[in-house]
Amino acid sequence: MAPCLPSDKLTTDTLIIGAGPSGLFTALLLLRYGISDVTIIDKYPIRTLTGHASGLQPRTLEILHTLGLKSQFDINAGGVADTAFWAPKDQDSGISRASAAPEVTNPTIYKRLIIQHQGRTEEVLNAELEKLGHHVKRPFEFLDYEYTEDKDHPVCAYVKDIARGQVQQYHCRYLIGADGANSVTRAASKIESTTHETSDSWLVADCAIKTDFPNIRRRCAIRTPAGNLMLIPSPRNTIRIYMLITNKQDLQDLAASKLDDLPAPLFKETQGRTRTTPLEILLKRLPPILKPYTIQITHIDWISKYVVGQKVIKSFTDNRNVLFVGDACHSHSPKAAQGMNTGIQDAYNLAWKLALILKGRANPSLLETYNSERCHIANQLIDFDTKFAKLFGDQSALNSGDFEKTWKEAQGFTSGLAQEYPAGPLVVPLPAGAASECPCPLIPGQRLAPMSLIRHIDGYHLTSLDTMASLGHFNEVVFAGDISREPRKSEFRRLYEFLTSPGSVLTKYNGLPPEGQDGWLPDDIFSSPPLPLSSGENGKVMNLYVVHTASRFDVELRPDFELWKWNFFEDEGGREHRMHGVETDGPIRVAIVRPDGIVGMVRDGDGGLGREVHRYFGGFMK
Repeated sequence: MAPCLPSDKLTTDTLIIGAGPSGLFTALLLLRYGISDVTIIDKYPIRTLTGHASGLQPRTLEILHTLGLKSQFDINAGGVADTAFWAPKDQDSGISRASAAPEVTNPTIYKRLIIQHQGRTEEVLNAELEKLGHHVKRPFEFLDYEYTEDKDHPVCAYVKDIARGQVQQYHCRYLIGADGANSVTRAASKIESTTHETSDSWLVADCAIKTDFPNIRRRCAIRTPAGNLMLIPSPRNTIRIYMLITNKQDLQDLAASKLDDLPAPLFKETQGRTRTTPLEILLKRLPPILKPYTIQITHIDWISKYVVGQKVIKSFTDNRNVLFVGDACHSHSPKAAQGMNTGIQDAYNLAWKLALILKGRANPSLLETYNSERCHIANQLIDFDTKFAKLFGDQSALNSGDFEKTWKEAQGFTSGLAQEYPAGPLVVPLPAGAASECPCPLIPGQRLAPMSLIRHIDGYHLTSLDTMASLGHFNEVVFAGDISREPRKSEFRRLYEFLTSPGSVLTKYNGLPPEGQDGWLPDDIFSSPPLPLSSGENGKVMNLYVVHTASRFDVELRPDFELWKWNFFEDEGGREHRMHGVETDGPIRVAIVRPDGIVGMVRDGDGGLGREVHRYFGGFMK
């Protein structure tokens, strides 16, 4: 290890290695959750400018919505709303469309993927960091880490300032490896990965085209004897082409090529060059696959090659203070647009837990749930991707329906809308027989599906994504039915008085609103900017959120409901009650929704509710 000068011994609460989407998102969330001492480093002198990960799934869009960022990704974006499957019609006629279907089938307000290259994603996230007074330190290379006797900052990370050639020590409370599939942080931890047997070679290109292919603005899976493609409609008149390479000579040429990330010459040869470029392979293989349709590439923005094997790290932590997110944890093929989305959801699961621990509000053991929950999802992803990749490349069954069937069965998982965390301290299963048949059931471990509501106090029409901003707060959501009529009126009043009493979890963990404030302020994306640690409002860790079916004109919130007046919402006609499986004339139902939008527990508002809610939070809160 190179010597470190005393002046180069630095401290930080959280050191993040890698400034790809998952690292940037982790940093941004921690800052929004009130953790100001965050340092993020990256070995590259500039951020990604184009290419790489591109698809943002509906669940990721919901998350971006709660941050007030979703609209920024709409600018000049492409999209995928439908998927078409193409296969050979016969030996001579070329391909024909076998079927087509909507891309997103689960309930959500976002019925498509947004397609933006990774450069745009990093641009937006970097700009948000800079608004909060932070930026990525470049170029800094992570070398190694070790544990010390320092109780406050037990991890010592060795980092090289590449420009100065000097090694620095960062003493931190937590170290997060977000440095990609070839993670140096993971290698330093010596945590092994489980590797699956498949390993595919791919070409990927972002390009402008001219073509008579009729489905160019749909995602298309094209499987032919001449080769296999995945076409993704990108911004404007561009597409992303994924080409699976199986020809032995092409594989050898790819392995030898060093021009994998360059827009090589399109229409003229470079004199003296003896190696085949990825672009030349793409131009050679594309026409026979798309026959009888024609395609002309008019411009290349980005082209690359890569070999993908399915693997997942055996633990997302080193069982102490080092954690991993994104491709440092899992790698797989690009066909289902899962890499960046899974990394962002890793960060979304981790950041609120880490923020509560750093604030001294939760026990460090809470991080064990990050490992168990995200490992569960990653292993499901790898199992799906292994099967999906094998079927995609199976040349012996091009007209089989198995590939399309597998895609349809996995839509809830790949969109992120039906992923489910296993039972644990943060996910309490429903009592036996309590599940109901409805479009958006309240299932612990799954996300709370977005609701369209009317804010009681002012009549604003909002969604729950608007009103449950990502600020690191739990939401105790009460589906109350018609609170304007007896006996429900009295029943709800008793429940509300209990939930806001000195012995309730809301009071126990929140305390009281800041002095001079006549109630808790709303957590909507329009009026809840990130709050500094010194703010009294930042002492709040949970909200009461009341959804009722009464007319807002028939119930006055003041003075009885003054404390949480901003969080009462009218469910007009009881639609959201029915969508979520709650009978409007049945028991009042309460759902504990975690800061990452996941339902943690569902119970009826009877006499045992308080005891169970206290037990839930007592398992991890201080």
